[in-house]
Amino acid sequence: MLAVPVPIADRQVLLQTLQQQVRQLEKSRTVEDSHAYSTGCMAFDRLLPAGGWQRGTLAEWFNARSGSGALTLALALSRQAAKSGGLVIISDPRRQFYAPAAVALGFDPGRLVIMQPPNPAEELWALDQALRCEGVALVWASLGKLGDHDFRRLQLATEAGGTLGFLGRPARARGQPAWSDMQFFVEPQAVAAGNRRLRVEVVRLRGGVAGACVTLEIDDVTGQVREASECHETHPVPQVPRLAPAAPHRRQA
Repeated sequence: MLAVPVPIADRQVLLQTLQQQVRQLEKSRTVEDSHAYSTGCMAFDRLLPAGGWQRGTLAEWFNARSGSGALTLALALSRQAAKSGGLVIISDPRRQFYAPAAVALGFDPGRLVIMQPPNPAEELWALDQALRCEGVALVWASLGKLGDHDFRRLQLATEAGGTLGFLGRPARARGQPAWSDMQFFVEPQAVAAGNRRLRVEVVRLRGGVAGACVTLEIDDVTGQVREASECHETHPVPQVPRLAPAAPHRRQA
């Protein structure tokens, strides 16, 4: 059966109608998702366009080097969003994540799910499903290679589920084409008064201005994040990441 061409005038009316419907949907989504969850750190909140995390956001965290503290910082800055309800899912194919450290940061162990996919294909499928689930608050995965198709797939899943998607990426991925809404470069600094200190650079920020930098401290006892004070005495950066167990055979990725 041959399709009958739609007259130009009718196509224009149809296009205008569709455009109006899309605008209404976008407006509805904006109102629904306009609430922002504070990161718990005013200095970092000021970097974000909405003054906090919004549903459906996909962020990349570039590690200056292995064990830079990007995962610790990302988790510490997402506790308020996680407390709103939903599961926190960590993809850990190498079985290196130390769950008690996340619990110590304030995460509910009953809502913490650790995935251990057997291969990259299974991991991408699981991440896609998790990000699309409205019962999930946050998804974290450390991904080295990420093709454009798979990247777009994760971005659409994050948007569809209204979740927070955090991707740990190696420094070499910086500057590559991306579908993320935000990109942060995390670099460890000297330790101040026993607290981990991290320099965070905004690499990319949809709806905001890139290039801003802030130095943050993670309280070694409470896990709270605050802007670093330059008056603290500094010490060499420790070799063992904070988000790691005491046993030497398990490390934080």
